[in-house]
Amino acid sequence: MTAAQAQIILYEHEDFKGRSIRGTDVVKNLRDSDFNDKASSIKVLTGTWEICSDANFRGDCQVLEPGQYRALRDMGMNDRLSSLRRVSDGQRGGYGGGYGGGTRPEYQRGYNDALNGRQFDNDRHPQDYKDGFRAGEDARRGGLSANTPAGGYEINRLSNGGFEVVWPQRGCIGSFNSRGEPLSFNENCNDDLIGRSRDIARRER
Repeated sequence: MTAAQAQIILYEHEDFKGRSIRGTDVVKNLRDSDFNDKASSIKVLTGTWEICSDANFRGDCQVLEPGQYRALRDMGMNDRLSSLRRVSDGQRGGYGGGYGGGTRPEYQRGYNDALNGRQFDNDRHPQDYKDGFRAGEDARRGGLSANTPAGGYEINRLSNGGFEVVWPQRGCIGSFNSRGEPLSFNENCNDDLIGRSRDIARRER
């Protein structure tokens, strides 16, 4: 599936490592994709999803909002997923499982810098700082409210060194290479989101 279609990504290992598969709608049995009982982390790019431990949406189930879920063991679902389905288009947005690491020093430093209106500099920062800075930006805007037209964004790191800038509320996904150069934008990206995604990519590279 192309990046423009992606809405949920399952990873074989924690912290979004190992083999991965992408989904856009309903998967009644992950055995058909050779991924039954193998997922250990998940990124929900858009929409709200239900994941279940048995085929055909049975067994233990959890509902996931857009966000990054680094360790499914935290919800008792590590290596247990057998089916999943999108239950809404997720207009509410939000970070769901969030960035994790919210108590780490670099995360807190990035969060406080953004909350206090400091500009993101051009220095190389660890990922925790970047995650905290994004969360701080959102908090400074007052969260993902109806007054925030585009809502928050997420960064989806790819195994080839590139990344995607994802706007869950708008369904916009921009793909960039490891140098932060744009590769493509899906049909949900308007000129404003394209411009903002380019700015974000310049500092995420």
